[in-house]
Amino acid sequence: SQIPSDALTQRISWSGDEVWVGRHKISVRPRDVRVLEERWVSHHKDERKPLEIARLLALYSIFDNPLSHRRSGLHLGLDPVIRRNSDFELFASPLNAAVPNGRFSSKWPHVEWRFGSIGSYPSVLEHLPVNSVLCINPPFTEAYLADVMARLPELKLRFRLRIAVPILEAPWRKKLQTALPVPQILKTYYDATAESPAEVLHPTLLWEDPRCPPRPSISEEESIGEEVLSSMQPQLAFHVGGMGGALAAMVLPVSAVQLQGTKETSPTLAPLAPDALSLQEWPELKPVPKSAAKR
Repeated sequence: SQIPSDALTQRISWSGDEVWVGRHKISVRPRDVRVLEERWVSHHKDERKPLEIARLLALYSIFDNPLSHRRSGLHLGLDPVIRRNSDFELFASPLNAAVPNGRFSSKWPHVEWRFGSIGSYPSVLEHLPVNSVLCINPPFTEAYLADVMARLPELKLRFRLRIAVPILEAPWRKKLQTALPVPQILKTYYDATAESPAEVLHPTLLWEDPRCPPRPSISEEESIGEEVLSSMQPQLAFHVGGMGGALAAMVLPVSAVQLQGTKETSPTLAPLAPDALSLQEWPELKPVPKSAAKR
């Protein structure tokens, strides 16, 4: 009952280059508006487009510090070269995805499907073609990282992974050496809003399945061996429980509401890749027990 009430009292509108939510003013960036206009999946003259763009920008503004001109780290991603050479992206958004529409999952698919999102993690996994190249860059929060690492054996069987994981003091840290052998160490992430690299504040590993197709190299790429990984000092890591602010915040999506008088549905998934293995050719996969997924 609270959501319909807020929808009426806190109306969303445009005022010049600002989005207004009730009496709250949100500054927007021309680049973000342009990207969302390009990703819009309905007719380009749809009268709802400006409102839906404003709604999505308002949602993501909750992660930003109003006293800073810098965006939340939520919008940082792997180098676009890595992501463009993948079939699907997890934990992306219409603002930073590098793959085409219909090939990325995001936080709020009930709004973002209009900009190409195919769902959210983890429910989207069952719809992805087996043997596709999957780029995974989870948020650096305890719950998401624990869940991804719990599912990692299954994910490695079903997909060809390109996955980034921070080095943290967590129960799953001991698995890194065996689960992600001979990774690369990332020195930069990509800031989609600024369209430029950003320095990595925490040690982060990038592992790519040897079955992944070759891709162009990126700057600042550096491989590290198992002996280097095992010798990294614990003080390099930090406790995720101490992460505050916008990056650690997680908002549960509300149920999607179908617009009255329309027949809107989410965009269809991409067809199975020609070289993808059928489900019958893979061993039986068992779902991760709920006790193992700290969500």
